[in-house]
Amino acid sequence: MPILFLSVFLLSKPCIVFGQTILFQDNFNDGNTNKWDVIGNSGWNIQNGEYGIKLTTVAKSNAVPASQNWNNNWNHYVFKADLRGVSGTDKNLVFHFVDALNFYDLHHTGGQIWLVKYFTNNPAGILLAPPLNYPLENGIIYHFEIDVDGDHIRISVNDHLLFDVIDSDPKIIGGKIGLRAGTGSVRLTEVWFDNVVVTEIITLPSLNVPPIKQTDPLWKDKIYDHALTWTQADPTINRWGCALTSASMVLKYYGFTIASPDLINNWLINQSDGYIRNGLVNWLALSRFTKLYSTAGQPVLEYKQFRGEAQILVNELENSKPSILEEPGHFVVAKSQLPSSFGINDPYYDNRVTLDSYNNSFLSLGSYSPSHTDLSYLFLVVDETIDLRVFSIPGEKNMGETFIQNPLLPDPDLASPSGIPLKIFLLPKPVSTNYKVVLSGNGNYQLDSYIYDREGNVSTNSFSGNISENQQDHFIVSIAAKRITKEITLSSLMNDLDTAYRNGLFKNFGLYNAIKQLLSNALKLQNRKN
Repeated sequence: MPILFLSVFLLSKPCIVFGQTILFQDNFNDGNTNKWDVIGNSGWNIQNGEYGIKLTTVAKSNAVPASQNWNNNWNHYVFKADLRGVSGTDKNLVFHFVDALNFYDLHHTGGQIWLVKYFTNNPAGILLAPPLNYPLENGIIYHFEIDVDGDHIRISVNDHLLFDVIDSDPKIIGGKIGLRAGTGSVRLTEVWFDNVVVTEIITLPSLNVPPIKQTDPLWKDKIYDHALTWTQADPTINRWGCALTSASMVLKYYGFTIASPDLINNWLINQSDGYIRNGLVNWLALSRFTKLYSTAGQPVLEYKQFRGEAQILVNELENSKPSILEEPGHFVVAKSQLPSSFGINDPYYDNRVTLDSYNNSFLSLGSYSPSHTDLSYLFLVVDETIDLRVFSIPGEKNMGETFIQNPLLPDPDLASPSGIPLKIFLLPKPVSTNYKVVLSGNGNYQLDSYIYDREGNVSTNSFSGNISENQQDHFIVSIAAKRITKEITLSSLMNDLDTAYRNGLFKNFGLYNAIKQLLSNALKLQNRKN
């Protein structure tokens, strides 16, 4: 029988995990054959918990799942079955079985295993790979596995890989799996099958994020941010550039070829909003970077921050978006989902390639999305110990979300941090004209504001103050004017008075105490009216 040869292509595919969703199974222990239809010679039956046939004349026969038990659109599955021959050599498993003229055949005869595709216009078949010398001895059980992942076909026996091929046209899509026997020239074949299980293949996302290291000689010795002003350690990208380098990887993934760590660092240094406090990358400033350096028609990158939840990371990867993960004092890029972890690009460590290195956990997740919409944002930063809430005006609706941003730690020794933990507030695309910011707590604070318009242009401001227990400081944000002002209230006057006294600005305690008593009485009166 003439057989045409087809080239075999071994391609890199996303990692797959064999899911627990069972599409079809039969172990034949119930003695019932109603899950199966026979195409070809009859005689299929169950004996001793196995399903098989004995052919004594020149014949071919197939057993395939009954239509009510199978979906012909299934095209990503793992087909497992045990095969035990008694006589003859023509023992087969089939898949993409449409009918007796159109199917794929894992065919054993004459001590060789063949992978053949049959279709109506070529009944002689197309060989998908050279045949392998692998005799199936009668009386021995062989465990077969056929992985059908679209046009990627992998076949193993007893965990030994036989074939790994990429199918080419003409292809057969859909169809059923099946059990097959033939007599060939021997005219006597008996074969039995057991433990048929078909499970769904889950194709896990894998993104081609370029690996970039902060230790690269091209930039590792460049001064990071204004690090000379806030660290005694080596002030270079090599020690502090994990977030910067992670951003570089993500921007290059999206096609921004000039986004190397040293160029981004230089650009951020020269922006009023480039770095936050001591060396924290302002992810929103990078959105403006992508707008300035995008080519015609290229979308800019819009930033969104999420809490450290694995399902959110899965969603981002499934939408082809790599994520910047915050670890304690360090940042990495998540690029793929694995059966029990996530694949990462670590900007510093060569031997950390999965999130297993970080106990499969992370503090927060930052993601960039290609966008042609506006880049407006309200971004506030305050000391971790201060409670920060933002309300819409009018309506007094509680807005946005706060995150704790930990300082950087120098790689690799994790010595003194770059600064203190901060509390950040992020509100993308603010819709109200004005917002009220309420600070409460006990102690000194620094409030930094970044108000971005639709084009990503920013207005920055900073306020220092002190809050006493059970008191508040209020600020009003005008989005249209990109302005934030401190609201003068009786409570804020009390805070300012106390701060002035502690700083030695009152020489006369009696005067300070008299003013404080007047403000206290006025505040009590105001509270009674409210």
